[in-house]
Amino acid sequence: ADIVLDVGAMETFTWDVAGTDANGINTSSVNILLSTDNGVTFDTVLAANTPNDGSEVIQLPAGLAAPYCRIMIEAVDNIYYAVNAETFSIGYIVETSCTEYASAENLNLAIPDGAGGNGNPGAPVVNVINIPDSEIIDYITVNTDVSHGWINDLIVEVIHPNGSVATTVWNRNCGGEDDIDIDFRDGAQAIVCASPTAGEYNPASPLSVFSGLDSSGDWTISVTDNWDAITGTLNDWSISVCTTTISLSTDQFESISNFSVYPNPNNGEFTVSMSARNNVSVQVFDMQGKQIPRGSDI
Repeated sequence: ADIVLDVGAMETFTWDVAGTDANGINTSSVNILLSTDNGVTFDTVLAANTPNDGSEVIQLPAGLAAPYCRIMIEAVDNIYYAVNAETFSIGYIVETSCTEYASAENLNLAIPDGAGGNGNPGAPVVNVINIPDSEIIDYITVNTDVSHGWINDLIVEVIHPNGSVATTVWNRNCGGEDDIDIDFRDGAQAIVCASPTAGEYNPASPLSVFSGLDSSGDWTISVTDNWDAITGTLNDWSISVCTTTISLSTDQFESISNFSVYPNPNNGEFTVSMSARNNVSVQVFDMQGKQIPRGSDI
């Protein structure tokens, strides 16, 4: 979340009325609701029955802090609503960083031809990228550069170092086009076939299967040719590992000092250490902004 709001601050929220106060819709009032779990629920009412005039100055609740927030503008006495497109945080700093790990350039690894006929794959060509850094994965992106005629023949799979988690980023997409050079990212646009097929596209199967896993170890790419007569090469590939760090916006928590979480990264078991002048309630959120069920106040 690039937008960080202060706990208890006065903020101006705006929305596009878009004629909903007239034109037969005639919504004169709206409710302004806050979600603190990335839009799963909107259970905090910031303003009720406020005029549908496109702007409202609201004081955020005292003591409410969350890293993944959204706002809903809900029509009163009607059935439509609008939710802001990007998350923001209240009292937290959310930072995402990505590190790219690449194979050697110009691998020129031959992709064995299919065994004969459609759907009879040849032996896969595989290559390994070793990631030495141990991080808890928020999300990854994968680049694949393959020279091959009739790219519909190909299946490309990425395999986690644990050997049990894998996903297929290219699954016999397109048709008789030549060559692919794609950055695969969850949520990107659907593949646009061309020669070459290049750009940033959504994978055939989600890369989110790797979220929450440790990044370190030998990552494997596997490319198979599922028809005979046309051959090609795996030129190179890379993985970008993205991690998210959530920390208190300490200016808003003046009663707290020496705040730390360790080990960081971790696999779900960690220790929170701080000095506080008052009772403190600890909330824990997962990578998608969902709050983990609460334990006891400390």
